[in-house]
Amino acid sequence: MKVKCQSCSAVYSIDDAMISDKGVRAQCPACASVQVVQSNKAAQTSSAPDLLDEIFKKAETGSGAVSSDPFADIALELPSPVPSMPPPLPEPPPEPPPEPPPLARPDDKTKATPESSLLSQEPISSDSDEFAIRCERCGSIITDRSIEQQAIDARDSGRDLCTSCRDQGSVSVDEPDRLWKVQKTDGLILGPMNVAEVIERFQQGEIDAQDRLASGEAEYRLISSYPEFASLFRRPGEGKELDFERPNPAEKKSFFWPALALFVLLLGGIWLAIAYSFGEDAEPEADVLDVILDEFSVDIPDPKGDPASLLQTGREFMLLDDSLSYLQADKAFRTALLLNPANKEAQAAWVQNRALMDRYHPEAVLRKLALDLLDFSLEKNPEQGTLLRAKAFLYFSLGRNQEARENAKSALVFLKDDPESELVLGASFIETNTQLAIEILYKALAKNKKLNAAYRFLGEAHIRQGKFRKAIGFFEQRLEQDPGQSDVLLSTGRIYREVGNFKKAQQTLELLLAAEPYRVDALLELMQLYTQVLNRPKFALRLGEKGMEGGDKISLVQRAQIRTEISIAYRVMGNLDKAEEAAELALEDDAILVPAQYARAVVAQEQGDFVQAFEKMKLLVAHLPESARLRARMAEMYSLLPDFSKSSQELNRAVYLDGSDFDVHLMMAILHIFIDDQTQASVWLQKAALIDPFYDEMHRKITSYYDGRSLLRQSAKRALEAARKYDQDPIILSLVGAVLFRAGQTDKARFKLLQALGLDRECLPANLFLGAIYLNQGRLTRALPLLRQAHLTDGLHPVAARLYGQVLFRMGKYRDAQNLFDAALRAAPGDLGARLGLAQVMFKRKRKKQAIEEFLKVYHRDQDNLMAKKMLFELGY
Repeated sequence: MKVKCQSCSAVYSIDDAMISDKGVRAQCPACASVQVVQSNKAAQTSSAPDLLDEIFKKAETGSGAVSSDPFADIALELPSPVPSMPPPLPEPPPEPPPEPPPLARPDDKTKATPESSLLSQEPISSDSDEFAIRCERCGSIITDRSIEQQAIDARDSGRDLCTSCRDQGSVSVDEPDRLWKVQKTDGLILGPMNVAEVIERFQQGEIDAQDRLASGEAEYRLISSYPEFASLFRRPGEGKELDFERPNPAEKKSFFWPALALFVLLLGGIWLAIAYSFGEDAEPEADVLDVILDEFSVDIPDPKGDPASLLQTGREFMLLDDSLSYLQADKAFRTALLLNPANKEAQAAWVQNRALMDRYHPEAVLRKLALDLLDFSLEKNPEQGTLLRAKAFLYFSLGRNQEARENAKSALVFLKDDPESELVLGASFIETNTQLAIEILYKALAKNKKLNAAYRFLGEAHIRQGKFRKAIGFFEQRLEQDPGQSDVLLSTGRIYREVGNFKKAQQTLELLLAAEPYRVDALLELMQLYTQVLNRPKFALRLGEKGMEGGDKISLVQRAQIRTEISIAYRVMGNLDKAEEAAELALEDDAILVPAQYARAVVAQEQGDFVQAFEKMKLLVAHLPESARLRARMAEMYSLLPDFSKSSQELNRAVYLDGSDFDVHLMMAILHIFIDDQTQASVWLQKAALIDPFYDEMHRKITSYYDGRSLLRQSAKRALEAARKYDQDPIILSLVGAVLFRAGQTDKARFKLLQALGLDRECLPANLFLGAIYLNQGRLTRALPLLRQAHLTDGLHPVAARLYGQVLFRMGKYRDAQNLFDAALRAAPGDLGARLGLAQVMFKRKRKKQAIEEFLKVYHRDQDNLMAKKMLFELGY
């Protein structure tokens, strides 16, 4: 049937088979208005406004099926007001009906067509509107303009457009889809948008130069680094044109003032030409340098000293490579430039220092000014080696390694064996050719032992190669030269944490905090280590309370970060009231701190305040669209509405985002049991059984969005209900046991798994999960027969073989474990778990070289694998 939009008068076709008796909501592709479409038969008995009135009336009065749901006000997403639909248009001659869209399969990556897109994207003509003028973009009838105005618009734009399409202005029909996302400095994510929308928001002030931009799935970078937005960052005076106003014919023409203005401009041009002819000393330093000097004079209103001495002092500070030294060098270089703006060496030194200090104090605006200054100076001095070197450092800090490499090579042509040029050249190769980077960095360090940044870059390069012991060695050399370098201590503590040496990481961070009690980044690292890894939330709580005593020494944002970690510690301890209070205080300090918002939403969910939790989580999805755990929590909220369709969609999305999350797979299985779909529950249990239950232990990731075991709290309740209902089904009982195990209820889990084995001795998931529980507890003699039975039941099951091999390995049966891992690798060469087990066997059998080779194979494919990094560190690689 044909449907006419009441907002823009566009006419569309819709398949009758898609319209139920009660009607369906549809969105007009032209103007985006939503309306209710009814079949011809239903339209004769009731109108769309009556149907909507009834729905809203039920939602407001609390009667009917809609209001019985405590989340009706959240789940109901009807726009207001909703335009009413006119009576159906006369039917055209019969046409063959279009084929209905195929149903989306659960594992299909394509999304099912929503109701809001049922209308055909191609507008069709109507007999009654045969002579009406239609919009060339959306097909709607143009009724809002006169014939004369339509002609003017068509002349200006080259097409007839309706008001809606004309309002889109700079957005071209041929412009690509909205792929651009903006990450604000506070973590807020805007988008997706197209190029025109990004430019418009930038000009309106919603986006600034410090924000980061990403296209599609690419990494976020500064907006100034994209050529699409180069026009937003023109230098002062660039791109400006004289704008002459066309005189009004009705007014009396006067040529005196324009002639005078033209004469003044000519005189100015002659004066500039004469000034330029007197040489460099007399030429103007251009607008960009004036802007920089104005910026510097705010902090240094009365510069004093000798520019040459200040330059030498600043370079000595810069070589120390720590945050405080970079700040001192920055001040020295600024003063030198204020005293002598034409000094090219001071210009280059300030830019190079600015690039290096971006690691500690990123400033997008100053970075842009630095790039403008280099362009201006190099235009007049293209063979100035120090300027080329500074540009190489600046490009390296932007992540543009290829351009950094080219400028470093150009600098070496003029500077000849300059160690600092070799430093940035080597650093630019770390990601693409790590071994070459190491060779160049060693060469630079040999020429200048005081080049401390070389130690840092060598440490990063060796970490990339898995040589953690050597990386720490470089940091220890730095500390021998200057034990008070807090940044080096922090980097050392992070390496110890990455290789699983948590005790050493704890000691290093505590040493740093003893020297600098209010070093907030180190404080947060240590609090997270206590809460998420060492399971000592009380210690984290004490640290946080002590950190809050910093007063004016810490900013509001830092206070909010500390309070967020305090909230997490209280939640892990089970004190939800205190956790709520800490999260609320964090949001008072910084209302847009995303980790604090997440912590508050999780606390609300655990307190049973599902309305508030759901509202906060829906807002968080815009900030954390790639968070599998947030999607899983959203799924739980939808299941309580209840809206099992959306709950299943969110869980599918979570699985897509993180296919190794064992808990999310269990949540999906329990959801299907809850709706009595045993078949799908069994399928998802089989998928969960293919994930190592100790995967998260092997990939300990410290995060500001810590969930702990609370994610499965609601699933555990449903699992116990399922156990009572399906007490004779060993598969369901195995699922219940797995969920209870992951929720921290180990005793109940063992009881349910033993109950499943009493019904079926060879039940693979029951043997597998019960064996995993005993293996986790170190009860190897109990785990051995269970995991052996699981392996015998399915000799190709990777997790069963892997866990069985781990039991044999821990019992000292290295040869049997090696045979098992070898067989698993022959069946699946990409099984990293089996390869890791084989590497451990090689280590125990004193085959160090083979062990390192196997651990490196695991590390290069999975750089988050804690065991691989830990063993490489212990082997001294």
